[in-house]
Amino acid sequence: MANEQKRGRLPPTQFNVFAALYMCAFVIDLTEDWDFPVSAALFLCAGVAIRMRGVTPRTFAAFLALSATQVLFLQFPDAGNHNNLYLFASLYLLIALAVWEAGGGGSPESFVERYLPPVRLLLVLVYSFAGFHKLNHAFLDADGSCGVDFVHGLLALLRLSSLPWPQAFFLAVPFVVVAWELLGGLSLLVRRLQLPMLVFSWSIHAVLAMMVFFDFSSMAFALYAAFVPGPYWRLLQEDPALRVGKWSIGRLDLYLVANAGIGILAGGYFALYGYDQSFHQLQGLTLNATVLLLVWPLARGWLTRSAPPWGGVPVWSRAVPRWCVIFPLLVVAWAMQPYLGLRTTGAFTMFSDLRTEGLRSNHLLLGSNPIKIWGFQEDRVEVLEIDPRHTSNPRNRLQGHSLPVVEFRKWILDWEDEGKEGLSAVFVHDGVEYRTDDIVADNPWRGEPVTFAMRVLDFRVVDTSGTTGICRW
Repeated sequence: MANEQKRGRLPPTQFNVFAALYMCAFVIDLTEDWDFPVSAALFLCAGVAIRMRGVTPRTFAAFLALSATQVLFLQFPDAGNHNNLYLFASLYLLIALAVWEAGGGGSPESFVERYLPPVRLLLVLVYSFAGFHKLNHAFLDADGSCGVDFVHGLLALLRLSSLPWPQAFFLAVPFVVVAWELLGGLSLLVRRLQLPMLVFSWSIHAVLAMMVFFDFSSMAFALYAAFVPGPYWRLLQEDPALRVGKWSIGRLDLYLVANAGIGILAGGYFALYGYDQSFHQLQGLTLNATVLLLVWPLARGWLTRSAPPWGGVPVWSRAVPRWCVIFPLLVVAWAMQPYLGLRTTGAFTMFSDLRTEGLRSNHLLLGSNPIKIWGFQEDRVEVLEIDPRHTSNPRNRLQGHSLPVVEFRKWILDWEDEGKEGLSAVFVHDGVEYRTDDIVADNPWRGEPVTFAMRVLDFRVVDTSGTTGICRW
């Protein structure tokens, strides 16, 4: 290990690999579309500095503190599902590192053994709730399911749309997705089922990475590292570098450099030619290639039986301090928000087609909304007409749809910040019709304070037809 450090490589211990992959996932997310160019550049520089100085519990904690601040103050409450997962995991890891350091610390691997199991449980919960939310009539109906919509997109990407796919194939897709997320997520609780679940899940994420979602795929891969048993880390330590003649580079370093580098190229490309979603396929390809190169020593050891049997890892253990249970409970409460009458997006809903607005939900088990407490989802604005310049995202088009007042007020403030003037609109709220040639200038709520709900909740557009109509985040 000392020789590796002398050569400038990052020793592939479990702590180093997990921390490096986790930090890299955050940088990959920022460089997906460079919505926060200053932050993306700063975190790229921070990643390089940490790599040069060395990944330690303290440098990891510093990165966690800064990145969690970025998500909390610049992206929350409208952050995506993977951003909210990152926020929960980061806050937990930050507190765990502080407690561990206050207790005398020790080797980084002792931190892994004592404090990493709750991170595994967080992933189990996210997968399981993503599947649970999809137990609804709209998602399971192949005619309008988000799952089928994604498969059509994949077939188009692979130029296979023209093939005569049987209808039974599309009918089965929603059920396969639910089984993967709900049952597959729960299977991670069983040690002997962890390996097949991880392999199958990554194969799905590898495909999704080619369809723009490489940011979430990189986050999932970082958390997968927490599920690798101790004996298999030794395989990576025995074969840490790729060699071509006299040239060599650490597998982990290649992962970091290649994915950060392609993100920088994306930023340059977008600056010169404008945003182009097709560039993300190159980013997804880079992620998939570097993942394969990184895990090859582990895969080879398992395939050739030169490594011990894959025994799995505990998702919880007696070594875990009792206070750590707070974070899984918070994740459960967060994921249940749609059914409580709170936020309808960002609660690990992942294109679920879930609809909980109104007296009834489309969920198979919670159709009568039996646990709904708050009425934010029902206090809505129905938009009859609106200037199409209000959004460039088809999922956020308001005309003919409705939106909770909490969210509508946030959107008006965003339009004001973006300098959008002359947005005409006709909308109805509480039975009163409003007509305006400039919704920003004639904001009906102007002068009213920003409420706590506006600061913490996020809602999707509601189709007034009574169906989800379009696959929404």
